[in-house]
Amino acid sequence: MDVLLINPPSDLRKSYGKLAEVQGAVEPLGVAYITALLEKEQIKVGLNDAYVLGLDGQDISKMVAQHKPWIVGFSCVTPNAPIVYPLAKALKESYKNIIIVMGNIHPSVFAEETLEAGYADVIVHAEGEYTMLELVRILAKQGDLTSVRGISYRVDGQVVHNPPRPWITDLDALPFPARHHLPMGKYRQPPHGATKHPMANMLATRGCPNQCTFCSLTNQGKIYRKRSVNNIVDEMEHLIETYQVKHISFLDAIFPLGKKFALDFCQEVIKRGLPKKVSWDSETRVNAVDKEMLEAMREAGCTRISYGIEAGSQVLLDNIKKGFTIDQARKAVKLTKEVGISTSGLFMLGLPGETKELAKQTINFALELDTDFAKFNITVPYPGSELFEQTRREGRIKLHDWSNFTSYPTYAGSDPVYVPEGMTKEELMSLQRGAIRRFYLRPHLILRQLFKVRTVRLKDYFLGLRLLRS
Repeated sequence: MDVLLINPPSDLRKSYGKLAEVQGAVEPLGVAYITALLEKEQIKVGLNDAYVLGLDGQDISKMVAQHKPWIVGFSCVTPNAPIVYPLAKALKESYKNIIIVMGNIHPSVFAEETLEAGYADVIVHAEGEYTMLELVRILAKQGDLTSVRGISYRVDGQVVHNPPRPWITDLDALPFPARHHLPMGKYRQPPHGATKHPMANMLATRGCPNQCTFCSLTNQGKIYRKRSVNNIVDEMEHLIETYQVKHISFLDAIFPLGKKFALDFCQEVIKRGLPKKVSWDSETRVNAVDKEMLEAMREAGCTRISYGIEAGSQVLLDNIKKGFTIDQARKAVKLTKEVGISTSGLFMLGLPGETKELAKQTINFALELDTDFAKFNITVPYPGSELFEQTRREGRIKLHDWSNFTSYPTYAGSDPVYVPEGMTKEELMSLQRGAIRRFYLRPHLILRQLFKVRTVRLKDYFLGLRLLRS
C-alpha cells in the first residue's frame, strides 16, 4: 500500500454525552472520493473508517505497521482535532519516513499552527481529489511541491502556502466514492432518519451560494456546482444494485436547488422506477421550494426534508444572513406537510444578538411549525465561518479545547464555547434542554411517530425520549 486514508476516531461522549447512544454515522465521502480517484489512476490506496469501526490510536498504528504506507492521510474536523493531532504525531515518531497529510476544514484554517507543531507534513485545502493525486505523484518522484496547487507545507522551517486550486467544475468526471473499502452495513442515521436499511449517503452537488455567517463549509466554496441528473441517478442505481440500499440521504448543503434541476432529477428517478426500490431525504432552504417541486419530490421517493430554519425572529435571521423570512418558513413547512413529506426543523440557540426572550421565540416558533422532528443546536462558531472570525476578534470565544466545539454541551458536560452578550451559559443550556423536552415530550407528537413506523426507528426514538427524561 502506498497511501492509507483514514477517517479518524472521535469521542462521541465528549461531543454528545448521554445522547451519544442515539447518534448515527455516515460514510466519509470526502476521503472515499479521493480513494476512488487514486485507485482509478492505479495508485495502491487503502481507506479505513476508524470512527464507525470504533478503532483507537493503537489499532491505527498496527494498521500502519501491517500495510506499510509511505503516505497517511487524515480527514480532520474541529471536534476531533484533539484526537487526530497527537495520533498523527505519534505515527511520525514511530515511523520516521512516513508522510502525514491532513485535509478538511480544521487543518486548512490552522495550517501554519498544524505544520509548525509537526502534526502534519502537508495540508490539503478545499477539494482534495486532484490535489491529492498530483501530490502523491510528485512525492513519489521526490519532486518539487511548488507546482502543486492547493497545499501548504514547510521548507527550511518556513510554512509555504501554494496558490489555491480552482474548484472542480466537471463533477461527473469523478468516480463514485470507493465504498467497497467501507463497512456499509454499519452506517445509520439518528432516530429522526430513515428506518429502511441498508442505507447510504450521497453528494449530488458541491458549494453553496448563500452567505450564512455560521457556515464553515469553505472547503466546497460559494459556487454551486451540480452533477448531471443521469450521473446522480446512476449512482443511486449503483447503490441499490451493489449494496442493496433501501434509503439514501443527500448530504448536500442544499438539494435540490433550482426548480428545473429538481423536476429533471425527479423525472429521471421516476422514469427508472426507483421510487419502488429506494426512498431518500435531503436538506434544502424554505425559499427554494414550491408545491409543484415538492409534489415531484414526493412522487420520486423523497420521504423527509430538513429545513435550516435556525430562528423564530426575523432580527436573528437577518443577523446571520439567512436571506429568507419567517413567513417563508411557515409556508414551506405547511406545503411540505400537505404533499405528504415528513419535515425536520433545524434551529439554533445562542445566536449573535440573541436574548433569552428571543430564544424563547425560536422555541415557540418550532412548536408552532410542529415539524415531525427538530434539532436545537447551541451555536458554535466553527473555524472557517464568518462567525468564528467575528467572535475571535471580539474575544468572545474559548479556544482552549477544540473537543468542546459541540452543539450539545448541555448533555456533554462541557461549557458552550460561545455565549451571546446578555445571556449566561446556564441560561443557554437550560434553554436547550427545555426546548428539546418541550418539543419531543408532547403526547400528540409521540402518537404521530407511532403511526410512522416506516420512517422512524422507534426503538432508538424511545431510547432518545428516555434519555431526555433522565
